[in-house]
Amino acid sequence: CLESGKNWRVMHLPTHEQHFYDVHRIEFSGDVTIRITEDSFHVLTLAEGKAVQVISENGLEYSLNYLETIIIPCAAGSYNLKYTGEGRARVIKTFVK
Repeated sequence: CLESGKNWRVMHLPTHEQHFYDVHRIEFSGDVTIRITEDSFHVLTLAEGKAVQVISENGLEYSLNYLETIIIPCAAGSYNLKYTGEGRARVIKTFVK
């Protein structure tokens, strides 16, 4: 576990050391805020759960449905993931190292 809070945790899913990208799994219920670091965009895929609201720092919203993918530009700064379904949502976050 890389980070965790009351209703969330971020797990590292290791890739080969020579790969130029890295993968994290965000597991949460309710909502969690993700900060973009290292000036890298994030590619998000909802791997478990019906739908997650993605809310950017400036208030733009997008509904990410099961197995859909969205790209969050590094200029977004941070974004909030909100899940109102039962259990936990799992979002796969891929980014350039």
